[in-house]
Amino acid sequence: FQLFSQPDLTFGLKPHFREGFCIDNVREELVVGFFHHLTATARSFCNIGENKAPPALLLLLSKMCLEFEGSSVHYLLSQTDEWFNIEDRSKSGILTTEGEICSNMRAAAQELLNHYVRTQGLSVSQVRKHCQG
Repeated sequence: FQLFSQPDLTFGLKPHFREGFCIDNVREELVVGFFHHLTATARSFCNIGENKAPPALLLLLSKMCLEFEGSSVHYLLSQTDEWFNIEDRSKSGILTTEGEICSNMRAAAQELLNHYVRTQGLSVSQVRKHCQG
């Protein structure tokens, strides 16, 4: 990262480079894209028809999303913004905000937890039905 943002590199100081590479490619496509991919992948385990994820995995993924929401999102975004000298443009709507990403992480964690409860409830009801029958 620091290779592209060194002050002695003249192309690194040009506004077009900063907008195109630093903001669009690195921050939004790489870092924010990683967070979106992470939540989409975690949520894919909630699709009942596609696969049957182990219950422990659902809990681990839910906890991971909460951990990312609590610290990793802020750390990775602030490091990216610092390394690439990206000033705060979230008010202008150009940048994805930390709050948006944290909200997605929290929602994914809740979906995983809800799916865990549904699948475990179904398992318990099947055991009960089998024992009574």
